[in-house]
Amino acid sequence: MSTDPGASSRIFFSKTKGRGWLSGFLLLGSLIGSTVSLPLAWDYHFEAQSHDVGLYFLGLNAGAVAGTALAHAFRRTASPRVLAPTGCVAAVLGWLVLAAAAPPAPALYRVLGLGFLGFAAGVIGASVFAALDEIYRGAIRAVAGSAGVLFGCGAFLSAAVIALTYAAGSEKTASLILATFSLAYAIVFGFRPAPRDMRLPEIREQDRRFAASARRSRTLGTFLFATLIFLQSGLEWGVAVWLPFFFVRRFGINPLWAIWTTAIYFLLLTFARVSGRGMIARTGHRKWLFTSASASVVGCIILAEASSPIPAWSAVCLVALGFAPIYPLLADTANELFGYTPAFYNGMFAVGITGAMTTSCVLGFVELAVGMRFVMLVPAAGSMAVLCVALLSQLEARLMADSKPSPPRVFRAGQQ
Repeated sequence: MSTDPGASSRIFFSKTKGRGWLSGFLLLGSLIGSTVSLPLAWDYHFEAQSHDVGLYFLGLNAGAVAGTALAHAFRRTASPRVLAPTGCVAAVLGWLVLAAAAPPAPALYRVLGLGFLGFAAGVIGASVFAALDEIYRGAIRAVAGSAGVLFGCGAFLSAAVIALTYAAGSEKTASLILATFSLAYAIVFGFRPAPRDMRLPEIREQDRRFAASARRSRTLGTFLFATLIFLQSGLEWGVAVWLPFFFVRRFGINPLWAIWTTAIYFLLLTFARVSGRGMIARTGHRKWLFTSASASVVGCIILAEASSPIPAWSAVCLVALGFAPIYPLLADTANELFGYTPAFYNGMFAVGITGAMTTSCVLGFVELAVGMRFVMLVPAAGSMAVLCVALLSQLEARLMADSKPSPPRVFRAGQQ
């Protein structure tokens, strides 16, 4: 496993046959990111129905967990070439249900449609991680960076499509466009050969590495790492989900501009991660953690206290810049501690989705109980929690490194 960023990038760019599978993160971003703008397109900003919005995220999360579990159960009998198109078909079905179940249809149908999208995301995510095994195991940094960029671009894409169709007065069109996008990926995955066929001996080898990863997962370090993924995903998506509602209900701006605010938020996150990776490599992780937490806390407080859209938009930029460095730091930690095991990273992906959807749901009930202002103060407290857990994780890694016995010294002839 290479720990040199330059070597990681060289391995990544030399593996041309895996890039088609890596682009699956663009589809995953569009599936998960659509949940941010769809409730506003359904005109939920006109009424205080935050509890219904929260239930949508629980439906998507339940589907994602079920899809991840199903893909893991069928990994012995179905290759990524079978599982990935199956997930894409589930996504098409989910989009068609959402197109037919727009208000005034009962909300239960929309929960069902989002459950299909979550199921599709779980299956596709598991397929992509399995397909990339043996191809990018030595280039985890480059893969994590590219996957994050593609995922962010997918979230921006779905928000932009929903904004454009909302401006045209036809939110159902957005579901049909995104269904076509998922169908195109089903064709791509179905006809594109997997990087390798999953034969039984290779599956057993993968299971052996997964068992070793499972033993590591019982350690405190992996628990802290999963907690970081859960919290940070919850913070980023909680802000993204409730940001358009905040602008509409607090400042009374046009819902179209509120959706575009969320799209720009995703774009800022993605751009900051791309441009900041070089600086992170040259600077200590602890400094970036403190800087990131400080920026996100200050940004959330300014956003909650803003009395007009202009300072609120400035605060959104500050929050995005504060959140951006966290995932690259986590990718470096994963590279050093865990290596590449598809089941492990697929599990972390499920943890991230669960954190994102659970936090978005909880913030809906916070808005219902105490108002929209406090919805933007919760992520400020969450950023401090992320900082504390990250420092504990670093301390645990240092203590574990110090507790390892040093290798015995071997004396050669003539040495004293």
